Amino acid sequence: MANERIFISYKRVNKEPVFALIDRIERELGVKCWVDLDGIETSAQFASKICTAIDRAEVVLFMHSSAHLDIDYDNDWTIRELNYAHDENKHVVLVKLDDAPLKNIFKLIYGTRNNIDSRNPDQWNIMIRDLRKWLNIEEPTKAQTAPSRPQQTPQKPQPAPQKSQPTPPKTPPKSPTTQPTPPKISLKELEERLARLDKEVGDLEDCIDFSSREWKYGFKDKTGKVVIPCKWHMVSSFREGLALVTDFKDKSCFIDKTGKVIIPCAWECANDFREGLAAIHRNGRWGFIDKTGKEVIPCTWKWAINFHEGLAVVKDSNENWGYIDKTGKVAIPCMWKNALAFIDGLAVVRNYNDKDGFIDKTGKVVIPCTWKWAMAFHEGLARVQDFNEKFGFIDKIGKVVIPCTWYSALEFNEGLAAVYDFNKKGGYIDKTGKVVIPCKWNNVQNFKYGKATVEGKVGLFGKKDDKHTIDKTGKVIG
Repeated sequence: MANERIFISYKRVNKEPVFALIDRIERELGVKCWVDLDGIETSAQFASKICTAIDRAEVVLFMHSSAHLDIDYDNDWTIRELNYAHDENKHVVLVKLDDAPLKNIFKLIYGTRNNIDSRNPDQWNIMIRDLRKWLNIEEPTKAQTAPSRPQQTPQKPQPAPQKSQPTPPKTPPKSPTTQPTPPKISLKELEERLARLDKEVGDLEDCIDFSSREWKYGFKDKTGKVVIPCKWHMVSSFREGLALVTDFKDKSCFIDKTGKVIIPCAWECANDFREGLAAIHRNGRWGFIDKTGKEVIPCTWKWAINFHEGLAVVKDSNENWGYIDKTGKVAIPCMWKNALAFIDGLAVVRNYNDKDGFIDKTGKVVIPCTWKWAMAFHEGLARVQDFNEKFGFIDKIGKVVIPCTWYSALEFNEGLAAVYDFNKKGGYIDKTGKVVIPCKWNNVQNFKYGKATVEGKVGLFGKKDDKHTIDKTGKVIG
């Protein structure tokens, strides 16, 4: 799964056309797609299988068809996949398989953007172009795209042109993106200004102007008043005082809470700021900028993921993953098949035997690569899956503290973890592995503020998909 960079969300009834498109995508891009072949029947399967696949993927393609016209939006598995992908900030593209109109959530989010008709060659080529950009795949050369079969008849030599060469076009050829000029303000002064705006303006949320054919995005305050005009193609939430926005030329830039452009729209792609730096894409490579727009780590990496705990995950030209520090120096050599961000001082890495383990910030393997899958630490414990497809938990020295006996599991939150038994029923365990809320629910979610949402039948006339709120004793309180 580590090399399957595109997640495919689809309805089983559309299997034949979807698989034909998957074959086409894999041939054109040379990457693998992840697609569920078994079918998801329970929330336990969704948590253990689908969420992990989406986490590992970089792009999600949602295959839309007439099968989505009469779905249950609260319980449909593809909608859950879509929501999870959005929550994890994945690139999501809606791919239309037929002429079915977009309704509800699809119309709201994909009505005029981020959707392509798979039967339209021009739109298909646009999607392939975007996938190449997002996945950092180089355009094929003419030699690669030329027909492999020789011409059946020799071409006649063309006569020499009698006229002079045509006048060059008025617009010059597109030049590589250059680094924008930083504003005439020091980084310290800018940080102080952004912090002041955070206090004065407060939280903002995005809003949409539906009046034009191309929906435009801006921001509104808590009263609903539009405080940053809707003029952007796409926007993300404010982080560290700045919001990543995209103009209608698909260039990325950053604005502050007054709407002022702090970092000009000159980047082919960018990520939100984390720990004072943002990953940016220029001329086919990734690097990092500070909040003045200065490129502090050159764009030399094939892929880069934002900083966590002082280190950023990067991929080199040989497809190996490692880590750099904030000076751009390689802190942990690029030697892994896959790597994730540091959390609580440890990071998940995958070796070339397709086994997961953990390293510390010196690059030392502190938990050997022996697991089929490993997930980041939360509250001192990490979920792991053994090669018998069972889940358990380990501590930071790699000791198994909760044996791998569960069909699926979520991370610990507020001292409890949601687990599913092999009857595919969910409940909760504490950090000793003791079942504190019996496994009787069809769906369980993590605790937050002392409460958790579960699904299942309560009472004589209850339904198996009824939603309830429980406390930490398991008592239904809502």
